[in-house]
Amino acid sequence: MLASLNLLKIRTDDVETQRKGALLQGLIVALIGLSIVRAIFEIFQPAEISPQAALGQIITSTLFGILCLWVVRTGNIRLAAHLFFAVLNTIFFVLLITISRNLFFPYLMLISVVAIATLDSVRASVLYSVITLTAVTSYFILTGTLSLLAVVEFSVTCLGISIVAWATSDYLQTALRNSKTLAGELLNQSNLLQRRAQQLQFSAEIAEKGSSSLDLAQLLQETAVLLKSQFSFYHVSIFLTDPSKTALHLREVATDVHIDLINLQYKLPIDNHSVVGWVGLHREPRIVDDVETDEAYKEEPFLPHTRTELALPLVARGELLGVLDVQGDQPNIFAQEDIAILQIIANQIAINIDNARLFAKTESRLNETRILYEFNTLLSGTLDVGELHRRSARALTTWLHASRCIIYSWDKEEETVTAQVDFIYDLVAGSIDQYLLDLPTYELTERHSMHKVLTSGQPKVWRLEDIQLDEIERQHLEAIKLSSYLDIPLVRGKDTLGIIRLYRNKSQGTFTDSEIQLAQAMGNETAVSLANATLTSESQARVAQLSSLNRLSLALSEAPDLPQVFKSTRREILSLVEATGLAIFLLNEKRTRLNWLYLHDYGEEVDLSNIPPLTLDSGFSGHVARSRSPLHIQSTPENRAKYNSFQVGSTDDAHEFWLGLPLIVTNELIGVLSLQNLEPFSDRDIELLTTIAGALAIAINNLLQLEAIQKALNVQFQQRLQIQTAAEVAAAATTVLEQNTLAQGAVELIKDRFNLYYVGLFLVEDNYAVLKAGTGEAGEAQLAAKRRLEVGGHSLIGGATNDGKPRITQDVTTDPEWLPNPHLPDTRSELALPLRVRERTIGALTVQSLTPNLFTDDLIGALQIMGDQLAVAIQNAQLLANAEARAKRQAHLNEISAQLHQSADVETIVGIGLRALSKQLKGTAVELELGRHTKTS
Repeated sequence: MLASLNLLKIRTDDVETQRKGALLQGLIVALIGLSIVRAIFEIFQPAEISPQAALGQIITSTLFGILCLWVVRTGNIRLAAHLFFAVLNTIFFVLLITISRNLFFPYLMLISVVAIATLDSVRASVLYSVITLTAVTSYFILTGTLSLLAVVEFSVTCLGISIVAWATSDYLQTALRNSKTLAGELLNQSNLLQRRAQQLQFSAEIAEKGSSSLDLAQLLQETAVLLKSQFSFYHVSIFLTDPSKTALHLREVATDVHIDLINLQYKLPIDNHSVVGWVGLHREPRIVDDVETDEAYKEEPFLPHTRTELALPLVARGELLGVLDVQGDQPNIFAQEDIAILQIIANQIAINIDNARLFAKTESRLNETRILYEFNTLLSGTLDVGELHRRSARALTTWLHASRCIIYSWDKEEETVTAQVDFIYDLVAGSIDQYLLDLPTYELTERHSMHKVLTSGQPKVWRLEDIQLDEIERQHLEAIKLSSYLDIPLVRGKDTLGIIRLYRNKSQGTFTDSEIQLAQAMGNETAVSLANATLTSESQARVAQLSSLNRLSLALSEAPDLPQVFKSTRREILSLVEATGLAIFLLNEKRTRLNWLYLHDYGEEVDLSNIPPLTLDSGFSGHVARSRSPLHIQSTPENRAKYNSFQVGSTDDAHEFWLGLPLIVTNELIGVLSLQNLEPFSDRDIELLTTIAGALAIAINNLLQLEAIQKALNVQFQQRLQIQTAAEVAAAATTVLEQNTLAQGAVELIKDRFNLYYVGLFLVEDNYAVLKAGTGEAGEAQLAAKRRLEVGGHSLIGGATNDGKPRITQDVTTDPEWLPNPHLPDTRSELALPLRVRERTIGALTVQSLTPNLFTDDLIGALQIMGDQLAVAIQNAQLLANAEARAKRQAHLNEISAQLHQSADVETIVGIGLRALSKQLKGTAVELELGRHTKTS
């Protein structure tokens, strides 16, 4: 039962087709049913056909009926009708000529004429009528089965029935068409009213969406989807104007095309070369019923089925916000009423967009205020310039959704920018919170765009595709695989301190006006914080400098000598400024050369003993001494050659910077202070070092004056000591009459008073200078060894005793005449003074010291005076000793003479004389022979 009902269900929504199909189904079922009933009677009561033929008729009729019903079910009523009645008429005609020769079957054939007139058309019915009438009349006439009158009656009846059927069918069809037209109009009006209601309801829904959602992206997406679903458009897109009002950017689409048009950043210029651009330019709706005939239509390859297009301006408060573009895949689908309703919807969309933008702008302002507050709080937490750079770079990168941030400082004099911090936050590259350590310095002559931002104080966005982008910047963007960057000047008041550069990749898009304004505000906050931190740092540095200057002044005032001054200066200077080397030069008395006083290079003091003085006409230091002004220069080979300079120290780095400062006291140049470093010295460093140089010059000058005064006092002391020693030697000469005692006492006195290494006294005896006195163990050893030197021999004593002239060796290692003494291995300088009395040299005095170059003219003069006094004293002692010996001999002679005069015995007289001779000869036996007898004593 269900299968049969399903077979009778016609697949069409057209009411007329369903009505005709139902009529045809009834005819098919009725006629096929009659055929089956007749065949059943033939089976049980065979009359005209056999039971087997009747059974075949039942099966064939059933199958044919099912076939025709299936064709009707498909909705093709005309085909089913023609198929059924053509086959049915053929069967009736066959039955006519084979079984029955009466008019029963011809009249049944007239059913098809009436049915076709009703189901198809009168024209088709006429065709059926002509064929039926011709076939039947021809058969009866040719066979003669019926009379001519019967045939005429049948023809008249057939024509009458056909005419009535045709007239009735035409009337019914006309009425049906009129009613169908009226029903269609009523249906169209109903549909139109329903559509208007739906459109108004949709407009209300859009208004409701706008009031409930202030997220612009969500609002545009929901609006586009609703438009497409409610109006069944092929494609819906919403364009919004760019900030410059010169182009329309695609912001949302609802389409069946599987392509991401938004991420392609599709845009159209506002001009007459596209429907959307035309509407944006003229702010009027534009409808294109057939895109193939409209010149403004811009064909898009990803929308191949577009046949009609309607674009509406989105205007709110007199400002063009964008364009609503809808497209259909059939021509002429837009009516004027649609345009009016869609314009209302477009106006509502524009209001919603404007409200969403105002809300977004308000929210953005609040968010910017919050960000600036948090940013200010973040920066106010430190006064360290480096930490400020790091905090600013991190905050700018994360809050402004950038991939990288570099903050540069600007050196206006050098026209260079130096990176202070380089922070990367790039999820695509996989680098998160990474600070780069390579912080380069760039010349602004090669980076015109950066220089323009610094000088104008205005931010600028650059993209990789910009034609005016500097080539070096383009290469850098390609190397780091980023697409755009924003340059923000660091402005404080009227001063530009540097520049902030924020990078973005393609997925992050370009910077909006609000983001640029926020970045500029954050840049200004950064500039103020950096300036405050710099001022604070400078104040702290100034306090530290003043403290160091006070310490240095105290250390210099308490320094007992120049080495301590140099060490104190080096310690304080290197604690204030960064330097790899420090040197101090002193102008000589003739003011022609600079003597090296101190050199500290890379943590070590350099031995200056083998470094010659510098002339004033060469070198960096010579230039400072000549010009009496500071010199800050890089120690390149070209500059060294220009100033005829050379390197002293452990390194020879052409990249080092050299700073020289004159040491001036009371407008008199006394020397030069120089420093070296791998980096140039700042103006603040030079100013501070100039102050230190002044204090150092005063300290050195005071110590030099003190040394001069001490030297003068030492000279006076030495002179008094020399006079006192000479007086003591003279006093000893008058009191001590024994020669050896006098000599030993004199050399000991000279050695002690003049702090000498060794003093010895030689006297000339038989062409030899014999040591008579010597100090210390060396003197005792030499006296024990009876040291003597040949007069005129290869020694200082030999030379002095030969020609009576002093011999001096300030450095024994360089004098070929000097004769080494194994008893005195530490001698470094020696003086040999001749002892002369009455133009005769009686000996020499040797004076030796552990110090080279000890013997000055004053000391030599004082020693020569003492030598002369000692020579006179020695000669006096010799004369006294000789006189006493002569007096002693004369007394002994007088005693012998008295003994001889008192004795008259010859033997007694001879004995007295012999004993006297033996005593004189120190016990030597003396014999006297007189005549034949021998007398011994």
